[in-house]
Amino acid sequence: MTKLTDQFIPSLQATEGAKDIQAFDDDLPGFGVRKFASGKASLFVKYSVGTQQRRKTLGPWTPGALPAIRKEAAVVLAQARLGKDVVGEARKAQQEAAKAAKATLGQLVGPYLVLRGKGNEFWKPLRPNSLREATRYLEQSWQPLHDKPVHEISRQMVRDWRNEIMKESGAASANRALAALSGFCGWAIGEEHIPGTNPTSDIKPLHENGRPERVLSEEDLVEIWLAADDIGGAFGRIAKLLILTGQRRQEIGGLEWAEVRLQRALIDLPPASPT
Repeated sequence: MTKLTDQFIPSLQATEGAKDIQAFDDDLPGFGVRKFASGKASLFVKYSVGTQQRRKTLGPWTPGALPAIRKEAAVVLAQARLGKDVVGEARKAQQEAAKAAKATLGQLVGPYLVLRGKGNEFWKPLRPNSLREATRYLEQSWQPLHDKPVHEISRQMVRDWRNEIMKESGAASANRALAALSGFCGWAIGEEHIPGTNPTSDIKPLHENGRPERVLSEEDLVEIWLAADDIGGAFGRIAKLLILTGQRRQEIGGLEWAEVRLQRALIDLPPASPT
């Protein structure tokens, strides 16, 4: 009868010319020790689940460590009898973690937008217009970074491309693109795709001039029109009038009934006062 004890393991010796020797505990089948020619020993457990044979190293042998390691081996063997493969599950988890660590921005944008459309217990669903805006910025504005693993995206990379967006579309669009990316990175951190801090943090927003920096495209006008439906009320109607008339905000927001000719579908604005 072999029982692994603090007395037995020191006496175990590899045969001459062999690099190690193994022995199994008769009281706990599958629990074993591997003794090296150098004198060091490690404890392990061996089991089968279905057709898979597994071996799990539990740690080095040191005097006094056997009781705790024996209990750990007993748990692993009991789980194996119930069909639980602790080694296989650990390997799978490592593979998934490695895969997640290499996930690119482009690969993760889709799952993030699906989540923001539906929401869950941690994330509120975005309003339709906000979701359209986030989709446009993440899929189009940040497309040059789509092939980058998200854990490699640095603050400098974000800042540099934010500045490129500004050159192309203006400060307002660059700031909104940064906000969309910041929300995505917050989610990616929670999902453990990005270790450490959010790469969009501590990037100051660009100064936005009060005057338009570019001409709105037809796509922009459609998005504003749909957003006006979401807002509703007087503000939504004012936004639509601005689109239809091309007038300034103050001119439409400050309209008086005397200036509106409903029968002729005409707005008669008074001349600007001299400055």
